[in-house]
Amino acid sequence: MSAFAALWEGQLTGRPPRSLSGLRRAAPTLFSSTDKQYRDNDGRKCGEDIFPNKQRAWTTCNECLGILRELCFTTPFFSESLSTQDNVIKTLFRLMGNTYTFDNAVGLAEEVLAVREETYQLSEIPNFAELLRGFSLQHLSFFCRVLALLVFEPEDRLPGGLNGSSDALPTPPDPEKNIAEANHAVLLSVPEALPHLVSLLRLQSLPYNEVARQALGNLPTAGDLLPFLVGVQQRDGLEEDVADLALDASDLPSASPAAPSTEETLTESRLEQSFSLKALTLATHQVEVLFVLCALLGDTHKAEVQDRLAELGLLSALNQVFDRLDWDVPPPPPPQPHGVHGPGCVCNPESALKEVKGEPGCVCNPESALKIQYLRLIQNFCDRDGNNTKNKRLMLSAAELRVHHLTPEEQLAEEEAGTSSSEETTKPGLMTKILGVLMREPADSMFRFWLASCVEAFLRGSHQPDQAFVAASGFMHHLLDEILRGGFKCSVSLQIHFDLLGELLKFNRKMFTAFDHLLEGSKFDRLIEVTVTHLVDSNVFLRSAMLSLQRFVSEAYTAEASSPEALQASAHASGSDESAADTPGSPSTSASAEDAQQSGRINDRICSSATCAFKLAAFLECNWQRLLRDLMCVVDRQEINQENICVINTALVFLIFAQRGGRLAHTLHVLRASETGAPGGPNIIGNFRSLLEFWVEYYSSRGRDCVSLEYSTGIEYSEWVQIVDLLCGPPESPCSLSYRPPQHSLVAHCTALSATAGPPPRAL
Repeated sequence: MSAFAALWEGQLTGRPPRSLSGLRRAAPTLFSSTDKQYRDNDGRKCGEDIFPNKQRAWTTCNECLGILRELCFTTPFFSESLSTQDNVIKTLFRLMGNTYTFDNAVGLAEEVLAVREETYQLSEIPNFAELLRGFSLQHLSFFCRVLALLVFEPEDRLPGGLNGSSDALPTPPDPEKNIAEANHAVLLSVPEALPHLVSLLRLQSLPYNEVARQALGNLPTAGDLLPFLVGVQQRDGLEEDVADLALDASDLPSASPAAPSTEETLTESRLEQSFSLKALTLATHQVEVLFVLCALLGDTHKAEVQDRLAELGLLSALNQVFDRLDWDVPPPPPPQPHGVHGPGCVCNPESALKEVKGEPGCVCNPESALKIQYLRLIQNFCDRDGNNTKNKRLMLSAAELRVHHLTPEEQLAEEEAGTSSSEETTKPGLMTKILGVLMREPADSMFRFWLASCVEAFLRGSHQPDQAFVAASGFMHHLLDEILRGGFKCSVSLQIHFDLLGELLKFNRKMFTAFDHLLEGSKFDRLIEVTVTHLVDSNVFLRSAMLSLQRFVSEAYTAEASSPEALQASAHASGSDESAADTPGSPSTSASAEDAQQSGRINDRICSSATCAFKLAAFLECNWQRLLRDLMCVVDRQEINQENICVINTALVFLIFAQRGGRLAHTLHVLRASETGAPGGPNIIGNFRSLLEFWVEYYSSRGRDCVSLEYSTGIEYSEWVQIVDLLCGPPESPCSLSYRPPQHSLVAHCTALSATAGPPPRAL
């Protein structure tokens, strides 16, 4: 080390170092000196006039970068001291433009950026677009380790920290002050950025031979294989070999029908082996590429990036990656008592960044980390609070689209015409593959959670043919069996099953009918027992059922009102009203007002002629007030956070429908009576009043969450605000939670709701 230090200081500073601390203090000299030498040029543009012996100078510079990185590992706070100096970071980015210094410049930049208190701004990097355009695909794959530190904002850098409690609610970052999103904009402003990332992902998905596969499987970390491969395969020739960025495995040269010569065979064999080696080299950094794409799909530019990636063929590349990954290998067991994923697991973006940085604390091996990042990317691609049907349909093969999105008459006509191929019909799309793996995974597998999240994102806001497509795989039956089997070690597993079931049934009468047929014998009783005893996990399912049944009733009423008989009766009533209105002093009873009142009564009912055949409708009709009571007190102000705020929303849906039917005041009166009839029981009204304060605080500064709430329920956000304002109104209002009626009126209704701990009664 002393030889390198002497060489460096003799070359650039003229002062030999006397100690390691001297080397540490002199570190900025290298960057300031280099920065002055080529302030307006990157490393590739330095000529002989700057360094007479260019190769030796760059080699020396590279050795110094290696020493500085070693100091980051061995000297306390050394990397922190470098991270505060912007000129150091700018120079490191500039040195990435040179082949001699690229590896160590990226490695040192990774160590420096990882310990910064604030995410570094890409806009401060001179000529960043030119630097990015100059990277080969292999350079870009390694550079993604640095990008991963710049496109994601760790939660500990946000106001409120990591604590999700109501007392320390993390404030959403101001878009104008969110450095990560500003970095997204800088990266997306480079037109070549997304195409190169997709091309890199496609190249990484090329098949490689068995030797390469075993080598990748035995990698202890994502980057350990790179030094070995540097001496075997030079990067300079990579661009020529992958000039056709859309090259697929099926396009690799193969034997022609004529007998090939020995020389041709050897050439083809070498080329295929070369691609196998390059695919293996790039695959060591595939998790970082996936992480960067995930981050770009998670901000305000989500819809734009989703559409652009769809145009670039991201789904075809992801389909190839899915086939290359081995989904039959059991995942590592999750640690206890930290739930499915354990502390620091890459199942969340915060911990995924730890894996990218190579930090300890994650129980995932490189293979499982790659799978989870891959599934996160699929989820982010499908998830959108708006119409994303066109992109979601890319998850299906052409044959699946043809079969599952035709009417029965069209499908029969196509089969009779013989236009469908049996081979194409059986070819699975990406969603079919995900469903197959999901139904084979153990209940508490870390992969199962993210596989289910992909399916949920696909189903959220989907059309009825998409729901039917998922159900056709036997997925509904699988979900019901898993819920009834129980034995989940983590409530998240039960919650995701209920959420999926709710999305599969939402607003789809055919799915409700099919689900009702599955609830035979004792299955319905067991489902209700699991539902009411795990309300935090099942509340979204109950909300979906309530919303769907209310829509079915409203649609039936609308269809009935638009029938010829109803229109004729309405016209007759309208004529009578006009005659009555001509008489002085007669009240106006217009048909529209009558319809609105009748619509309110219809909306308040769950079980009607349109839904009476459904077992869930009969249960909710008889027990919705008891369920509302339990939802209002299942969590308290100390327990509420961003993960279980959905319980408040489900309770508000019940109250919104009560308000539409003109029964909100009566519903609250019955709830107060239940408190009076059960002395020593939970303070339902007071507890829910404090939860609404949290709700207002949460949604008042989260516009995207407001849009998501409106999109997932079909209820305008203004109606949500209206019901909360009523509930938090002055104590004089009967619709306010603060209202205190006379004591005698409460005693008369004290038996309206039972306060027993058992499951609520049901009627069928």
